[in-house]
Amino acid sequence: MKHRIMALFAAGLLLLLAGALGAAAAEERRPETRYIVYTNDLRRGAAPSRTFSVVDADELARLQREGRVLFYEEDYAVELFDAMPYDEPHYAEKWDLQMVKVEAAWRQNCFGEGVRIAVIDSGIAEHPELGDRVTARVSYLENVDAAGDSVGHGTFVAGMIAAGADGAGIVGMAPQAELVSLKCFTQDHTTVVSEIVGAIYDAVDFYHCKILNMSFGVPKNTLTLQNAIDHAVESGCIVVAAVGNYGTTAYYYPAACAGVIGVGAVNADRAQSSFSQRNDSVWITAPGESVIGLYLDSGYAQASGTSFSAPLVSGAIALLLPFAPDADAAFFLDLFSRCSDDLGEAGYNPLYGYGLLNVERCLNSLLQLPGDLNGDGQITLPDVLYLLQGVLNKADTAALPRGDVSGDGRISLADVLRALKICAA
Repeated sequence: MKHRIMALFAAGLLLLLAGALGAAAAEERRPETRYIVYTNDLRRGAAPSRTFSVVDADELARLQREGRVLFYEEDYAVELFDAMPYDEPHYAEKWDLQMVKVEAAWRQNCFGEGVRIAVIDSGIAEHPELGDRVTARVSYLENVDAAGDSVGHGTFVAGMIAAGADGAGIVGMAPQAELVSLKCFTQDHTTVVSEIVGAIYDAVDFYHCKILNMSFGVPKNTLTLQNAIDHAVESGCIVVAAVGNYGTTAYYYPAACAGVIGVGAVNADRAQSSFSQRNDSVWITAPGESVIGLYLDSGYAQASGTSFSAPLVSGAIALLLPFAPDADAAFFLDLFSRCSDDLGEAGYNPLYGYGLLNVERCLNSLLQLPGDLNGDGQITLPDVLYLLQGVLNKADTAALPRGDVSGDGRISLADVLRALKICAA
């Protein structure tokens, strides 16, 4: 019933706006194609690169009627011929990266370069897909070498973040990010809080990592762990943690610690994975069921767990940081709350948090997509209503910084109509 009412409301609003914007419709019906035009009234001595204008079809027709056109041609789209990471041999199998729309950041030439991520885990193997991007390796285990990974968990996590765009195998979210391997887990997959805490402090104070990825949990919060998390957050680090794999409402830490981005898992159908925890420590979800990653020294494997959802979020943050270099944990908690794809019950819910990671929407919000007045990375009905209100109140561009949808330097009914068309598409 609720959805039916919303649909009727939206339909009524579309009719209302169509009538109110009748005067602007003629201006807005211009073809999308633009033309490069050379006219016969060019100034002598003008630089060759400045001897043309770019106009729409209506303006071209006017110039032709006036006999002023010497030559014109379509202003064709231009494509770069660069090799993107999705040219990797097995990229088609990385449904997880495609689901979260990572290519939007790659098209902006953002691959995580210069961002240092701490992988507090079981170590990272010398895998060819990681090259020299593991810049440091430390072991917090007595008599255990920092090199290698006898478990495979840390290597899989590392690959989800930063498997290289090298034309072989797979690729990670942020294939140029730097990784710091902080080995805390033994062959039986266990460790103690003190070793984890030591790794957190070193990641922040010694290795100066911007992002800390923690794909593990303990069922009880401790003052020592919380103090370490607080230190990381207060130092400007972004802490990302898996929420747990028991499919219950129980809390696991550090995901449930204040200031941490807790990550749950979804499958290829965008449904919550049965093993993913369901409580208010879930801030966001990401693919984590039957995903492909790196395994030990040179292999590949398929695995499931919130352990492998968390590094996708860590990698996404690395891609987005160039657009908000001073951003801290609070910034990304807010960004993800606005720009995730709502799943399950409307709004926040304990199964999906604020929804599924969407890199494209986050990027749109940071780039201030014209027409996205509420900053959620997309143009929806609330944006159209807010823009219409601004136009009726004669707001200027400064009052509605994202309201100039048409890019003509002013806000008018034409902007409302264009936003409405995008919304309805």
